[in-house]
Amino acid sequence: MKKLLRLLLRFSLLLFFIIAGFLLLNFLQFSSKQIAVDAPMSLPIPPQAKERLAAAVQIPSISHYDHIDTSAFQVLNGFLDSLYPSVNEQLERYTVNEFSHVYRWAGKNPKLKPILFLAHLDVVPIESKN
Repeated sequence: MKKLLRLLLRFSLLLFFIIAGFLLLNFLQFSSKQIAVDAPMSLPIPPQAKERLAAAVQIPSISHYDHIDTSAFQVLNGFLDSLYPSVNEQLERYTVNEFSHVYRWAGKNPKLKPILFLAHLDVVPIESKN
């Protein structure tokens, strides 16, 4: 019985070192796939941008678990449309479920891959535990 346990222990250690060696070899051969890019240029932020953001966040576009105040989203959509009329004039706009919008900005070169930007307009409140 002792011989069998000793043999099993040796086999387990051998298996451990084989796996550890395999992992170490893969680690040493690993190289990053990250591409090198230049740092983006810094763009100035106009003062109106801060004022517009401050005004937008004051609209209570809150999505509660059991209800949504759709009138707040109507106000927010009207606010954004009034501030950025060129967006709706120059981009294709698709409305989803009355309050969500998808914009398509066609590029000049259709051979290039598309890019996707995502954002949301609602705020989800922190529900207190009672």
